Amino acid sequence: MSTGPRILSVDDSKTVRRMLVRIFEPFHCTLSQAANGEEGLVVATSEKPDLIFLDYNMPVMDGLALMHRVHETDHEIPVILLTGHGDISMAVSAMRQGAYDFIEKPYEADLITDVVRRGTEKRALTLENRQLKN
Repeated sequence: MSTGPRILSVDDSKTVRRMLVRIFEPFHCTLSQAANGEEGLVVATSEKPDLIFLDYNMPVMDGLALMHRVHETDHEIPVILLTGHGDISMAVSAMRQGAYDFIEKPYEADLITDVVRRGTEKRALTLENRQLKN
């Protein structure tokens, strides 16, 4: 059984999902995957991940719409949007709407690793804070 973070990767590209699996291996995480936003919403709702990576442009439901749906149940889950066709205004807009980070493809593994570390630390602090408040 894994003791690392629970990570959800939602991307319509099987290649991208495979690459992320390799990057996430050192974290000894529980990794769930989905091929579109609708599937991602089902997985996010049932598995309650600590961190979510979403492709910005997907069929059925795009990453931004999925982020909003996930944040309806828990607005503090760090969501990282990935895109192959981004620009600064898109990134700023996504961050203002609640994205934890916005990364353009292709990306370096070190960048993803850094985001996973920071995001999971933030999530752990959020959950600890909730417990203390209760």
